[in-house]
Amino acid sequence: MKLVTEYEHTKSLPSKHGWQARCDTNARTGDTDTTVTSTHLDGHAAMAATLLQEYTWEIPQVHRRASRTLAPRQLRKTSKGLVAVMGSQNVLNSENAKEWLQQIDAAPPAPIASVWTEVDAWFVQRGHQFAVEGVRPLASLWGSAEELPPNLAVSLAMHGQLALPEQPVFAEEEEWRLYPLNFAPPTPTAAANQAGLHKSVPHWNKGWKIEYHGSSLYGISSAIAVGEVFPSEPDTAAHRSACGRGAYSTGSLKMAARYAITHYFHDPLAPMHPWVVKMVLLIGIPSDGGDLPVAAWEQQDRSGLSKSEKKRTPAFKLTEDDDRLSKRQMRSEQGGRAREKDWTTEALDYSQSTSSRGYPLGICVGAMKPKVAKKYAQEGKVPMMTAKWHLEAELPWARPLR
Repeated sequence: MKLVTEYEHTKSLPSKHGWQARCDTNARTGDTDTTVTSTHLDGHAAMAATLLQEYTWEIPQVHRRASRTLAPRQLRKTSKGLVAVMGSQNVLNSENAKEWLQQIDAAPPAPIASVWTEVDAWFVQRGHQFAVEGVRPLASLWGSAEELPPNLAVSLAMHGQLALPEQPVFAEEEEWRLYPLNFAPPTPTAAANQAGLHKSVPHWNKGWKIEYHGSSLYGISSAIAVGEVFPSEPDTAAHRSACGRGAYSTGSLKMAARYAITHYFHDPLAPMHPWVVKMVLLIGIPSDGGDLPVAAWEQQDRSGLSKSEKKRTPAFKLTEDDDRLSKRQMRSEQGGRAREKDWTTEALDYSQSTSSRGYPLGICVGAMKPKVAKKYAQEGKVPMMTAKWHLEAELPWARPLR
């Protein structure tokens, strides 16, 4: 994780209200005064709200299409059944994945622009024109502040820092781009209320961080339509979870790409070009900005367990007892009407985190030759990929706009 500070970047951030000047002054003078008064907090929230109001933020599709405000329970139901729907449409191909990749690898030479045109169309069809207009090299995330998308630039100005994931090193014959989403950044409650932000925006304080979350393209379309990555639940058959319940993320693009199902936009047995794609969500997680303190995972010794026992026993456990692993307890505390408290648990040695939720900020898209996709490997024993597009396997509210 790289911590980008105000000293590195604020000089180039737009500000009309004295925010930048104060940050620059504090950075240069080393002002570390932590005395906080109610007046200070009110002023901080007001400046943050003013900065947020300079932009017109988008609201996730599900919320825009709903006739009324969705409670957390109703919101979770909008994504329920995605794995089952994908299974019924047989879109996750494991029997022919190797053959497909061989066929694609032997396709006639074509410029990489061929697949970027297809990726752009995929986003535009689903109403994400902003992402296509704002697309940039993924490496720009670790560049200057001028290269940051609006939500990250505003967060940097508000908090004076960005906790970025690891900067990846790319191989030849692959190219990664960042398609930014126009969702407001996670914002402290007072500033979010003053700015009138939509309820889909997390009320996180300084200390939240940015990580990766790999998925299939169908999972990506669902997450950005809802504006949230929901936690995997061990009591759900489709959710395999080494660390119990939670939205899984990592600071390593290489690890996230293992979970990102390789996709080809055409018939792999009659390939049009030799380029496949992987998509990885760039998400915010609560971390130190959430409601509960960050907890830690430690690996369990499962060497003496049978196969069936290993399936029932998570590979990691919390170093201290905590209710965050109990879905019933965490949700009953809020009476089922409000969100559970936001939390993150980290397994630092494995570059993996679980959280109460993940908040989409952008999509990292990699275009690559099949042999490069193979180098990323894949989670699980059986290789899988998707091809063409099965509209019936995409949840209704995530499908292309009419």
